[in-house]
Amino acid sequence: MGNFIIEKYKEYEIKEIQSGYRCKTFLLTKENSKLIYQVYLGNTKYQAKKKAYITNLIKNNTEVNEIPNIIDYSENKEFAYLVTEYKEGTELNDIDKKIFNSKVFYENLANILLKIHSAEVGNKFGWIGEDGLEEKEYFYEYIEYEITRNLKRIEENCNDKEIVSEIKNKAENTLERIKKFKYLKPAILWYDINEKNIIINNDSQIIGFIDAGGARFGPKEWDIAFIKMDLRRNKKEFEIFEKTYLKESKIDEELLGLLDVIVEIDDIAFQLSSLDKLPIAYDSCFRDIIEKIQKEIL
Repeated sequence: MGNFIIEKYKEYEIKEIQSGYRCKTFLLTKENSKLIYQVYLGNTKYQAKKKAYITNLIKNNTEVNEIPNIIDYSENKEFAYLVTEYKEGTELNDIDKKIFNSKVFYENLANILLKIHSAEVGNKFGWIGEDGLEEKEYFYEYIEYEITRNLKRIEENCNDKEIVSEIKNKAENTLERIKKFKYLKPAILWYDINEKNIIINNDSQIIGFIDAGGARFGPKEWDIAFIKMDLRRNKKEFEIFEKTYLKESKIDEELLGLLDVIVEIDDIAFQLSSLDKLPIAYDSCFRDIIEKIQKEIL
């Protein structure tokens, strides 16, 4: 563990709190000061640079206090490290449901995303990968890559040809309809909006919006599709979010419906490859298929 902590942070009390494929995460404590120290190894080193870049891009364009500030970032031959502000609170997935106020939470979430989506990012779609920024002129070029990647994962992990064929046909039809949207405006998408990446307090207010590692540039409706299909618990919760968001910005409902399909295909691919069951969205595009997968395959 000590080999990953550079000299100027070794005076802190060090506790490893997470170890995953992309990084190791440590909590550093000294008197009343706490920091998050993340280490990225091998071909994941670019993730530290990406998180720093995305965070600073948002911070320089708009005020989002919930996103932890970048304190330090660098890399050496063995690893890259990223030091960020520590946000004290509870992960959304660990919150006591009896005290959770969905109205406060989803209004708060909508206002945070409105700020993130307002940041200027140019006119290209894409993501930051190991080889740097990969850009596409049109969104459908980017989404075609995502669809192809997820269909491959589904085919590799599902032997039911009928299920694979049905998902593939739905995906191809969705792509053809997305190709009609040629003049979309890119925004910063947080993308990986899940319960582990949101820290809230006992009043259900968001105090930490963390992990910019999944961020990319695309239409804002893609983030909203993640809220609708993955994060919300029911239709009422999404309607709270949508009503608040619409006060400040428009949503293309047709594009949102198409991206609902894309998000669920990603979820199906994840479930099949990880053997983890995910909750089925209230407005699912693949309810029968997902129920069959969860019953017969997982």
